[in-house]
Amino acid sequence: MPKSRGRKPHNRSRKQQRRPAPRRTPGRGGLDPIAIRAESEDFLPLMRASDAAEARGDAAGALDVIGRRPYGHDGKPFWRPWRVTRLWQLARLGSVLPRWATSRWILAQAAQGLGPTDRLRHQRALQVALQVRGAPGGDLRELGMTAVDVMDHDWVHRQLVLYELGGLDSFLRREASPALLAGADRIEQWARTPMGGYRLLAEDPLLLRWAVLGTGETVETPNLGAASLLGPGDCALGRLVPIEEGAMFEAAPLFVPEHTAMRVAGDPDGWIQAVAEACQDDSAAPEQQCSTGGHDFELLTDVPLVVQLLAHHDVGASGLWTEDCVCLVLAALSGHFEHRPDAPPWPSVAAALLQPHVADRLALLLGEEDRDALRHLADTIAGPAAALCRELVPDLGEAA
Repeated sequence: MPKSRGRKPHNRSRKQQRRPAPRRTPGRGGLDPIAIRAESEDFLPLMRASDAAEARGDAAGALDVIGRRPYGHDGKPFWRPWRVTRLWQLARLGSVLPRWATSRWILAQAAQGLGPTDRLRHQRALQVALQVRGAPGGDLRELGMTAVDVMDHDWVHRQLVLYELGGLDSFLRREASPALLAGADRIEQWARTPMGGYRLLAEDPLLLRWAVLGTGETVETPNLGAASLLGPGDCALGRLVPIEEGAMFEAAPLFVPEHTAMRVAGDPDGWIQAVAEACQDDSAAPEQQCSTGGHDFELLTDVPLVVQLLAHHDVGASGLWTEDCVCLVLAALSGHFEHRPDAPPWPSVAAALLQPHVADRLALLLGEEDRDALRHLADTIAGPAAALCRELVPDLGEAA
């Protein structure tokens, strides 16, 4: 599994790593992000209705809207699959979700707005994101991507839309309902959190330990997989936000060379130029290269998709997503990862357990004899997946 330097994929620098094809935004080309979503007038009311349901805090209602027209005119899925997954998790796993999940849901909503101001915000963020990559005014097709690829998977684009260009603040003031905000965890403080530089000090199954560059302070965050492609000593940029349990990154931080992280620690407002110089430094050694593209911004995990797929491969992937997630969790319950020489992929196991329908499948496959294994796994993985493990135990025959 790729995690520390000793376990990263061979012959692949961070800049060279490519997203697996199945993750590409389905069925949409073109250049304007909003026009891509609004491919016809008959879909626009559905998009507005689903957005409105989300803004009310009604994940189930948004899913119901999506279910009315799941496919576009080309016969391909119209809605982004990670949005559908996010809504399913919110609607079905609510009893085990911490309040920070609602805060991350708000971030996702703020980044997917349909209005004219949202359009301008995305267009400006797209320009800057391309400049950071060293391709100002570049032809996206020549670069092998679409505007949707940038909007959905570019780390800089997302940061700009939410923070520097005011998307999150605008959503909180104008769109989010009181009911949605009531379920969030300190989201107003998230909107004001500056960029920071951090060094990974250590990882254990439950926690990541970081040094705050510039202050020497040490902080711990839940191990949701943010260090999947980092090793101790590696540096990253991110926004460390407050939660009930302490602190976490609002999304997985971006790997950067140490000098870039130190520079941003001293000048948080200058992070865009610092990242641009790091990304365009072709003289950097492969292990020091950073890339702003190809990132995932999921609700409950920070494990990159490529790392999740490698974990599936480790237990004999079939290529069927739900089946592979079930197999990964079953392998963990059987002790498959207990004695391996490198660190077990516990964040990937947690991510698999939280995928749609996986826990339901496990409840059918497991018996009372598996309760101790479930309890052990609950003590080994972090975040809401641990709570879901504990919730499964009574379903196997034990009184709550």
